[in-house]
Amino acid sequence: MIAYAKKKGIKVISSTNGHLFGTIDQTDRLIASGLDTIIFAIDGISQETYQRYRQGGNLESALDGIRAMVERKRALHSLTPRINLRFIVMKHNEHGSGSVCPRTYDPREKYALGDIKNNSFKSIWLGAPYRRMRRQFRKSWDQLPLCRECSYAYKGGNCYNETILDAFFFDTEDYRQVIS
Repeated sequence: MIAYAKKKGIKVISSTNGHLFGTIDQTDRLIASGLDTIIFAIDGISQETYQRYRQGGNLESALDGIRAMVERKRALHSLTPRINLRFIVMKHNEHGSGSVCPRTYDPREKYALGDIKNNSFKSIWLGAPYRRMRRQFRKSWDQLPLCRECSYAYKGGNCYNETILDAFFFDTEDYRQVIS
């Protein structure tokens, strides 16, 4: 199905917990399919925090899946799929060491707007830097360097709906603060 979509010129992004890459054949088939981006959802930095969200999950198995994908991409000299790591911040795992970035593809944290070590995710999300960035985004998203460089940004479209959906993780009062 992925290969068919790619033949039709459609960008394809898929998400996984990483547990499906147990064999070289599985990984190689996915790479050969032409998948543009694969999102690995890793929601803990220890087995304890990981299994709290991914009940029955094994962090090391998920990390092995990521390692397998990286290794096979290198062996096959493939630029795709781009590997994207996602981390859902929750009270039990927000003690991690990663910065909070508004951009999905920011591996060097060039556009970090807060540090989870020193602030809660909620205070960063509702803080002045994020609010300024969201106002600028609504006004003219294509003027923000982080949007101009983004693979989601294109003439005639933007990430607006994705940003609004992210806001629904919070209650109504917080949502009103986000859009103001």
